[in-house]
Amino acid sequence: MTKRKIITVPHKEIKSNEEQEYCPTQSGNYIAYLPEFRIVSEDEIVAEEWKTVPVERGNFGVPNPIMFGGINSTIFLFGYEQAMALAWGYAAISVATYGVKRIEVRVKPYEVWYDIKARMFEEKK
Repeated sequence: MTKRKIITVPHKEIKSNEEQEYCPTQSGNYIAYLPEFRIVSEDEIVAEEWKTVPVERGNFGVPNPIMFGGINSTIFLFGYEQAMALAWGYAAISVATYGVKRIEVRVKPYEVWYDIKARMFEEKK
């Protein structure tokens, strides 16, 4: 077993350059989704309130969408198709594995706003 060497990088103080404009910039908004489910009893009575589908981020499962996938993964939301796939996948597993008779799924929309800016900085000497 090899030991890992830990390298520390000294902190550099950054001078703010308030008069310098931001370049490049990108900002806007879009809709992202969160998959939800609720269990319905055999007599069509809703047994539970809507709950978020439990998901884990990893290398398997649904891929992030090309547009805004990075932002979605940061705030733990999904594109519409990915959220629906997760919701129906959870429903299928619940019925097949746990014997749930009926489960309803939906995706809840969230409006996401982003503002990305960059500008040069000078290190204090």
